[in-house]
Amino acid sequence: MQEIGSLNPSHTDYGASFNYSVFAEVAPQSSCLDVGCSSGNLGLELIKRKGCRVQGIDINLSALEQAEKKGYEQVYKLDLIRNPEALCQVPNLAFDYVICADVLEHLVNPEIIISILATKLKSGGVMIISLPNVAFGLNRLSLLLGNWNYRKYGIMDKTHLRFFTINSGVNLVKQGGLEVLKVYPYNQFGILRNLGIFTLLFPGFFAYQFMIICTKNKRFF
Repeated sequence: MQEIGSLNPSHTDYGASFNYSVFAEVAPQSSCLDVGCSSGNLGLELIKRKGCRVQGIDINLSALEQAEKKGYEQVYKLDLIRNPEALCQVPNLAFDYVICADVLEHLVNPEIIISILATKLKSGGVMIISLPNVAFGLNRLSLLLGNWNYRKYGIMDKTHLRFFTINSGVNLVKQGGLEVLKVYPYNQFGILRNLGIFTLLFPGFFAYQFMIICTKNKRFF
């Protein structure tokens, strides 16, 4: 089966791709809130291929306008850094899935955002969180050599405010009041997708990204 995880699989430009690993975790005919949806590439595939109903959140108005054209039922222009309470505009208990695909690392207080987003899930709903792994092998080597250089894309994206290993990502989710169901290390782009078994055996070193599947922890809600 041909992977459909990228409009251009070798390109790391977020605007030219969507996250196939996240896409694969969403059940057909479900209601989804796509947080940090950008221009809506992920939602478009969920709508077309799985018959999902999708709403989106982003800070970029022009991107949201594109997402609406791609079939998003409702979009919200929110600044989750300066005003996380603005999430009250999004209805509670409304979604089967809340998707945070490579967005929490751009926020100052992702723990607070996670706890608020959890209130948007229906009973039994699932939150899908994807994060870059700052402990990826090449990053470790770079730091060993005394380098910490920001880039336009990737783990060292210059817009990243928080950095996570797999363990600290799991702790982030638990601090937000969620129960972890599954942790999945993966590589989305380019030649890294060929690491295969190494990613599974040594995820902390070989996984460029990781995904946490979680749900509401009844002790918190």
